[in-house]
Amino acid sequence: NPSLFRKLPYDAERDLTPVSLVAVMPTVLVSHPSLPVRNVKEFIAFAKQRPGALYYGSAGNGSVNHLTMEVFRWMAGIELVHVPYKGGAPAFTDVISGQLPLMFPTIVMSNYHIKSGRLTPLGISSTKRSSVMPNIPTVAESGLPGFDVNEWQLLAVPARTPTPIIERLRAELVKAQQHPEAKERILALGAESVGSAPAEAAAFLKNEVARWAKVAKEAKIPLVD
Repeated sequence: NPSLFRKLPYDAERDLTPVSLVAVMPTVLVSHPSLPVRNVKEFIAFAKQRPGALYYGSAGNGSVNHLTMEVFRWMAGIELVHVPYKGGAPAFTDVISGQLPLMFPTIVMSNYHIKSGRLTPLGISSTKRSSVMPNIPTVAESGLPGFDVNEWQLLAVPARTPTPIIERLRAELVKAQQHPEAKERILALGAESVGSAPAEAAAFLKNEVARWAKVAKEAKIPLVD
């Protein structure tokens, strides 16, 4: 948000105290079967021969789909055209129908269509393979080393919350994450449980803010009023 909006009524690092990183949720790079590529290496080579000729969809400017593809484009050294939609569902529908060739949808959204052959999976966005799609390689291992982009959830409380409360919240969160039903629900979302110490969560948040500021600048993502 600090890299996407001109004005915010809060400062995440100043006004919030992280309790724990809860989960990370990778996305998956998919293409329509009509695109003659079957992995990341083939796609990058294909795109480099057609600078600015390939389009990709997203849920809108600044969405996870948009930012993930911009990191991919930037690291791969390719030119792609962004087509922002008013939501992920209409963008995803157009990829399935072949109106658009590419997208980084969630694993839950794309799993059925990958299994049915309506989409070609090129790579998982995290450095670790997904438990839901273990046979699909990561982007990093299949052509773009170092690529690691996830949607994530982090539990935080207002700054200056007493330490005993933070410690109790973290303990209860860890306990809840170990519950079989919770594990099953999180996995069903295509997410991976994390759980971290407050200091680790704070460091993660700081690194993410700095990282996306750099991405927004390099990708020339316009600020929203």
